[in-house]
Amino acid sequence: MDLSALNHTELYQMCRRAGLVIPPNLPREDMMALLVNDGPDPIMDVPMDNWRRAIARFVLDHWNTLQNQITCPLKSKDPNSCFGCLDTQVMLCIVQNTNYERQLKNYYDR
Repeated sequence: MDLSALNHTELYQMCRRAGLVIPPNLPREDMMALLVNDGPDPIMDVPMDNWRRAIARFVLDHWNTLQNQITCPLKSKDPNSCFGCLDTQVMLCIVQNTNYERQLKNYYDR
């Protein structure tokens, strides 16, 4: 697989879709090595992942109310859908839904 034509964001998204937990600033070469299984398996805590899990739990717990408002990959009801989103998309999800922000914070620590 030739990954050299992909930009940094595309590589990052491919890594996340492959289930790799990596920081978004990981060098391109390291991401390419991970995708072709030439690198070590990273287990890193990405701070936004707690928000990704919180958003997914909140939406799925309130699915009947929110299902018609969801326009992102979480529409599939896959609790891992938010892991395909960039950190900035996750932040936008939080700040654009201020009416749910207090409730969402309760899901952060679960």
